[in-house]
Amino acid sequence: MATYEELPGIIGPLKRAAIDAYMADQSFTPDIGSPESYYSFWGWLPNSYDRPNTNGEGGGAVTGIGSSMAPSFDNIRARVDGAVSRWLEPSLPDGSKASGPLTAVRSAAATLGASGTGGALEANGVIERSSESVNTTILTNISGSFTTPFLNKYYSQFLNVAHGIGVACAMLEINYSVQSKAWPAARTDVATICDNARQALSTFAEDTADALLKYGLTVVATAAGAVASIATAGAAAPLVAAMVTIAGTATMAIQALDSAATINGSSYDEIMESFESALEKVSTTISEQEDALVTMMNEAVSKMHANAANFDLDKVQFGDFTGTAEMIDIKQYRADLVSDNMLNVSDSLGLAKTALGSAPATNPTPRDGTIGAGASGTHTAATSLYDLAVGCLASTAQEYSLGRDLFNATIDDYFQNDQTSKTKIEQVWNSEKISDVMGGS
Repeated sequence: MATYEELPGIIGPLKRAAIDAYMADQSFTPDIGSPESYYSFWGWLPNSYDRPNTNGEGGGAVTGIGSSMAPSFDNIRARVDGAVSRWLEPSLPDGSKASGPLTAVRSAAATLGASGTGGALEANGVIERSSESVNTTILTNISGSFTTPFLNKYYSQFLNVAHGIGVACAMLEINYSVQSKAWPAARTDVATICDNARQALSTFAEDTADALLKYGLTVVATAAGAVASIATAGAAAPLVAAMVTIAGTATMAIQALDSAATINGSSYDEIMESFESALEKVSTTISEQEDALVTMMNEAVSKMHANAANFDLDKVQFGDFTGTAEMIDIKQYRADLVSDNMLNVSDSLGLAKTALGSAPATNPTPRDGTIGAGASGTHTAATSLYDLAVGCLASTAQEYSLGRDLFNATIDDYFQNDQTSKTKIEQVWNSEKISDVMGGS
């Protein structure tokens, strides 16, 4: 299998093989006496043409009767260049610039309890464990009307939100995983197809036998392996499950792509047409992969905008709550346990936020605009989803921190029951109603 680094060295011999095949169609083959210098009719009759050198350069001058073949040879070389030029540097990315955002979204997804490569929503992370501890401690050790609205927002709804943002990050993980792995494979495919075409044309030129070379595109297998998507949503909320379904649809579409690229034919034109079609198959395959990813990410953005409270904790309403001491019965060490676990969750949200950072400023996989899903590929759709996930995570992290402040202030009011603690509750309560980042109120 040829490598992309070998491609420049393949193009010259490919041009000569194409010219050889063209001449063989007309019964002109390398001269028996001077095979590197001339084409002769049937390989031995006096009428002959200069043969291009091993890099496909020159040739075409006539010896004997006839017109120069140089213009035809130039057209053949131009045809090869036309097929290959868009695949050469700097038009074809190597996928390396996708590794940075891939690491970022993978880390954020895992911290939030989702993974684009692990197969399911995870239940053993800090966020899940500490949230469960908060829920159990409050349910078994705290009484009062405060507990129901508090657990609804900062346990049940919060986990739905965290998982929702996590799945959005996992979708980004799927995208950048495909981009980081598919482009190196595409490079290999292009080089191998060109080398296969050279072999097919050479074989035909030697004995005018039908050429047949069938090649399985590695870009298909590589991308299919890169989209080992979220398989199940477990006990997740319906909106989270719907996001998982969107990701699964993209995965199945990519894994179902046909990988066959065949180079065959019984003439110069037929072999060249199949060569050009094989290269176009690489572009079409990349386009189909990227279209599936773009659809996945655009649908995710639509879901998130249409269902803001499932992806931004600030959009979740807190139930009736006055903060009076009569509503609570708790021991201080139990309250400390809740506060400490909420701090663990806040810290994890901070880690996820830091890991996620911001969307890449430029397209990690720039390419010739005719390759794949246009010049921007998946970058525009990925940026929209990335920015939205960043905003939702920042808002949720701030809102959860305020929820911890509200809990602590309420406990202080219970134990101190003075005007200072009541004022603190009022301040935190007002701060808890921060503006959201998703355009609603």
